[in-house]
Amino acid sequence: MSQQQTPKAAPKATTKAAPKAAPKQEQQTSKAAPKAAPKQTQTQQKPKAVAKAAPKQVQQTQPQNNTKAANLKTAQEVKLGVQLTREIRLEPKNTTTTTPTPTPTSTPVQTTTTTTTTSKQTTPKQTAPKKDKKNAKQAAKKAAQTTTVTEVPSTNTNTSTTTTTPVAPTPTPSKNQNNNNNNNNQNQNQNNNNNNNNNRRQVIEGKAIVKAVLSGDSVVLLIKEGQTVVEKKLTFSSITAPRLNKEDGVDEPFAWESREFVRNLVIGKEVDYVIENQAGIDKRINYYGHIKLSNGTNVSESLLSNGLATVNIPKNSTNLVGKSKDLAELSIKARNAKVGMFTENQNAIQQSVRKISFNTEGLYERHANKQITVSIDKVITGSQFRVWLCEDKNQSVTWYPITIRLAGAQCPQFKKGENPEEFAVEARDYVEARALHRNASLTLRSADKKADIFFATVVVNGQNLAQELLKAGLARYVLWSGKDEVDILTRAENIARTNRLRIFKTDASSTNKNNHANVVVESSLTSPDLQEGQVFTAKIREITSIGQIGISFRVGNSNVEKKVNLASIKVRRLSSLLKDKNTQKEYVGAEPFAFETREFIRTNLIGKIVTVYVESVRLFNNQRSNNNNNNNNEQQPQKNQNQNQNQNQSRVQVSIEYDKSKSNLALKLIEFGYAEIVEHRNPNEKRAFNYDNLILAYRRAQTQKVGIHGKPEDFPKFNVQDLTSRPDSQSRDKDIAKAKQFYGYFESSPSTNAVVEYVQGATRFKLYVPRQNCILTFLLSNVQSVNREDKKLSNDALEFVREKIYQRDVLIEVESQDRVGNFIGKLFINNKNIAISLLEEGFVALQTNYRSSPNLELRNAEEKAKKSRKRIWKNYDPIVEAEKTRKLQQTSKEEREEKSKSELFNVRVTEIVEGNRFYCQILNQDNSPYNHIAKELQILGRSNVNASFTPDVGQLVAALFIDKNWYRAKILFSNPETKKYIVRYIDYGNVSEVTFNNVRLLSNELATPQPQAEECVLAFVVTPSLKDEFGNEAALLLRDLVYNKELVAENLYRDENGRPCLTLADIQNQLSINAILVQEGLAKVENTRNRLFSRLLTALKDEEQRARRSHINIWQYGDDDDDEDFLRK
Repeated sequence: MSQQQTPKAAPKATTKAAPKAAPKQEQQTSKAAPKAAPKQTQTQQKPKAVAKAAPKQVQQTQPQNNTKAANLKTAQEVKLGVQLTREIRLEPKNTTTTTPTPTPTSTPVQTTTTTTTTSKQTTPKQTAPKKDKKNAKQAAKKAAQTTTVTEVPSTNTNTSTTTTTPVAPTPTPSKNQNNNNNNNNQNQNQNNNNNNNNNRRQVIEGKAIVKAVLSGDSVVLLIKEGQTVVEKKLTFSSITAPRLNKEDGVDEPFAWESREFVRNLVIGKEVDYVIENQAGIDKRINYYGHIKLSNGTNVSESLLSNGLATVNIPKNSTNLVGKSKDLAELSIKARNAKVGMFTENQNAIQQSVRKISFNTEGLYERHANKQITVSIDKVITGSQFRVWLCEDKNQSVTWYPITIRLAGAQCPQFKKGENPEEFAVEARDYVEARALHRNASLTLRSADKKADIFFATVVVNGQNLAQELLKAGLARYVLWSGKDEVDILTRAENIARTNRLRIFKTDASSTNKNNHANVVVESSLTSPDLQEGQVFTAKIREITSIGQIGISFRVGNSNVEKKVNLASIKVRRLSSLLKDKNTQKEYVGAEPFAFETREFIRTNLIGKIVTVYVESVRLFNNQRSNNNNNNNNEQQPQKNQNQNQNQNQSRVQVSIEYDKSKSNLALKLIEFGYAEIVEHRNPNEKRAFNYDNLILAYRRAQTQKVGIHGKPEDFPKFNVQDLTSRPDSQSRDKDIAKAKQFYGYFESSPSTNAVVEYVQGATRFKLYVPRQNCILTFLLSNVQSVNREDKKLSNDALEFVREKIYQRDVLIEVESQDRVGNFIGKLFINNKNIAISLLEEGFVALQTNYRSSPNLELRNAEEKAKKSRKRIWKNYDPIVEAEKTRKLQQTSKEEREEKSKSELFNVRVTEIVEGNRFYCQILNQDNSPYNHIAKELQILGRSNVNASFTPDVGQLVAALFIDKNWYRAKILFSNPETKKYIVRYIDYGNVSEVTFNNVRLLSNELATPQPQAEECVLAFVVTPSLKDEFGNEAALLLRDLVYNKELVAENLYRDENGRPCLTLADIQNQLSINAILVQEGLAKVENTRNRLFSRLLTALKDEEQRARRSHINIWQYGDDDDDEDFLRK
């Protein structure tokens, strides 16, 4: 408390206090001082009129640290000396209070909080009265208070008693009032004073629990009133303790010791309280009185005896009686003993002022995982507090106010501007009743990025707060911050979940799904849209490269496929974005143990019936942001339409149980170290029903160092040889050469185990061969797909094959290999040739030009489908089919060799250059000269190299191919320095690089016959080049349409480069190659007019218009007729 100075006019005299508006001076304390004068040291506020009339007074400057403490000590001594040397007359008390014995109350769990804040009192302006009139007014007030009536309730229903002392109204002075305004103000002021006197004279006694200690002279009590418990802030009357954290941010000397003295004495204990006075109205009320411990110790007296508070002496009082005198004598004894704030030890005074720091940098590193003792200063939420951490470093004590969050538990939150979450208030009250202003044992577990919020284990009175909150159902377990106490905290949460306490009362995840007797497993659903909480049976269809699981389940009479994710775990992915440790470059590859994870799920679940628990369903918007440009909107109507159709997609999280023992898939993956646990940071986030078991299994896997928890250098390597070919010319030859190297192994082995990785078509698959650790393309021999234009038939055939063999273990027998490295043969699933199943169902037909003769079983399967008129044979007529075959074989050799515009001849495509350029050979012609050439070339190849032979560009030579055979070739490029040549094999059209040692001079006899293969172009069709967008797609489609097939060609005309322009037709499948490229949006029709072929051009134009309207491939952005990249060179 600051000491008020005397006026300058009389420096040696002690001035009396200005007249007070409140009639009773003894009861007023510094805590009730109005806020209008925060720097006043006296207990009552002066009337404003008196303040104006009085001379100016000098306010003492507040010094810092030692000077401040010394001045405070001196000021207190002067005050006590002046006040206590006055004449003190002991007078008898004029009131009698009858107080019945209060009833003890128990510690409340949930309280109703009443905010009690000091109400600002104002005194109306008035003319300063003279001294004699002022003394007369005070005497009149004192005389008016002549009788005291004590009221005791007839029924003792509460634990407190109320003593009411009516006060006679104070007469209003009528003299020295200059005008009516002054009169009104004077009357209003007196009425307010009378009301305040009535309130202050109400005495309440009872028992309460001390909830908090705000300072050395202020506590918060929990008082039971009827069926509710209310909070009341009680300030000790007649004394003042030093202040904590004043406006300058520094404690007054011994402020912290005073507060800690009271806190250690009363916190959490039951005390007897007496409320002697109160100020304020409604809920903003401050209560004044004192408290006693159960042994009778008066806390106010204990503070004074230890020199941790001072007595409030009314300024104009010359007589101290009763309580005031007793308190003053205790304070004098402490001053004489020089204890507490009266000490003369300057070092003790300096150390009593806390050094507070808000810089928490390095704090976590210094105290991580160490037990430290703190004081919980404020409970923000049930799981977040503010504490005082004291650090003694190099004999310098520093206090840090830090924010702590419970590790492993999160309570409902208070949201700014919104209603608090359910049970948020109850969780906060639960912690306040047990931990507020208590000493706690703290173990820091982690800190946030800014190091200003710490996650810790907090133990109060031997109880782990996180564990107790979880048991009570007032918090949820969060793994990411509670990894160090998994077992304890998960068991605590399970207690609340089992008993469905509070936040788990309506939580779907608290249902005990382990008890299968209480779960209804549905075999068929009513809707394909999965809902949270559904339990049903499904078949496992596939395991994707990104860890999703494809399931198939019944909806009514149909099957529905969905891709789902395992809840609460992250499985290893075969396709993930990784970073090279050395170069730090990102690349797409397989995560460690991804292949083992996929194989575990595949071998145990693929094709089997399992039980699926839907844990959560999250909808998300997959629509890309659209450009607001009108032109873009006009050019992309189909693209936007497709996006709108995919707007409402969902991510389904499930738990899966399989086999008779109901093994949990996620739990198995965790146990083998094939997956990681998901640390649900949001406690309200849905999770797997056995999440606690998953956490325990994850901890065991970490301890045992299995799977991903082992040493990285011990992780298995997954390096697979890819033998599939690609359409681009740069890597294609290498892929073909690599595939041909493996052919010898498969040819020598009667059968090989494989896994179907991908189903590209009814007869075309991608297989993984574990023994050779390679992936290859495999084609079924003797059968072929027909009617590709029938999309429904193609999709049904694809689905049939996927259901039979996708991601299953199969057995293959390789019979041959085509020129691009694809392997051809038989594929068996469960000891049955899949080709027989396709033939029986009418999805495929036998080839007419077999590489190996079909056996009787294949023929019988096809005949069975024909008789049943299944699918491709639904319009089968034996007579019509025989006639069609006869007509195709009637073409004579002379007619096929004639080069006319309307000529039809059979061809086989041997090389793809671009989407509309290729090399082909004419079939059914006399091949005897070429057979002779082939034999001579092999002989020539075995001859010695002619060192003087240097072939020129354009010269015909014999060159060795990667299959170790010699063929005629033409030099396209020569490099004399490296002696390497780029050649084109003229009888097939493909290009390769050869060395000088693999080139021989070709004789005229072998060079004279015309090349078997000729470069041709699809008539009236233009496709993108390979370097342009969709160029590779066009070349791939052409390859799939023409390779390994006997086609019918018609030579319509020659282009400006003399190349034949053909139409190609697949008679067996009734396909026009030219039309399909246009139909698929991978080619455009030339802008030309030709009356001879008007019908063909019209048909192609119609297909082009349909592709444009569908906005597929090259037409995805609308018309683009001016694109010069499509002009054929």
